[in-house]
Amino acid sequence: MFCNNCGKEVNEDSVFCNYCGNRLKSIEVGQENIKPSLKEEIKAAWKNGTEKAEQERMEKRRTKDLEQLKVMKRELQNNLKPKDGKYHVILIESEAKSSFDNHIQVFKLENTLEIIQNQGYEIIDIKIIGIQYAGGTTGSEAIVIYK
Repeated sequence: MFCNNCGKEVNEDSVFCNYCGNRLKSIEVGQENIKPSLKEEIKAAWKNGTEKAEQERMEKRRTKDLEQLKVMKRELQNNLKPKDGKYHVILIESEAKSSFDNHIQVFKLENTLEIIQNQGYEIIDIKIIGIQYAGGTTGSEAIVIYK
């Protein structure tokens, strides 16, 4: 067989010319040549791979967020004002980019309230302010008044 671009002789089974790189034959590999069971296996492997990657990403995110919550809990316990009968205020800030983040926001507030109550304080009031940042990020600030 000869290359239709440079005219040099090439092997019959060559797809490209060894001399000029010209494509000699088109490669006809379509899904019609794949057995149906193999097609399904490929689709399932692709789907499972992307789902597994997403699960791993979310698990890493959860682990990171839970670590942040542990740090927040320690800081909160160290920063509570003395039980002196006076009103005190604490601000809880958080931002969310996804529905999972929104759950973390609620979880932070619930944990904060639980920590305050477990330390023997009385929660007087809670004010929640929603914030919309540029780029679709939302956030909230919760002001907790305790005694």
